[in-house]
Amino acid sequence: MLAIPTLIFVGLYFRLRRSLQRTREIQEKQYRLTLLNEIVDWAIDAKTVSWEVTMSGGLPTTDRVREHENVERMLDKYKTSTARGEYIRGIALKFGGNLSLITDTVVEKLDEIMELLVKYLKSQVKPRILKKCGIELNEKASALIIEAMVIKNVELSLS
Repeated sequence: MLAIPTLIFVGLYFRLRRSLQRTREIQEKQYRLTLLNEIVDWAIDAKTVSWEVTMSGGLPTTDRVREHENVERMLDKYKTSTARGEYIRGIALKFGGNLSLITDTVVEKLDEIMELLVKYLKSQVKPRILKKCGIELNEKASALIIEAMVIKNVELSLS
């Protein structure tokens, strides 16, 4: 007499347990995709930085005051990007492999650009060196975007 209700209860229990497990898996995958999106967003910001540095390094101005204001503005922007880079570095560690290595190179290149901008303000570095560094940052940020998208596609294909 108790066997049928017990079987029904056990059956419902296992269905509920499987449903909860599947929900957890979906949430985990969604979380990983969100983290990858954050990496891509940051890499796009780094590409913007590279573009600004490349353009400013390639276009000398006659108005030194305006040029200094522009470099100061860029420095503020890069400080924010570099601080966010440490957070992104932590995210990339969760994925490991090439993503983590490429993220490290982008963070290092951002740090290098900040140092060069400070030296540029003191007239200790030539614009062409700044431009070269901006081009390198652009290449590394592009590689980071590609790597993150490859991982994202793999995550999506495992659905």
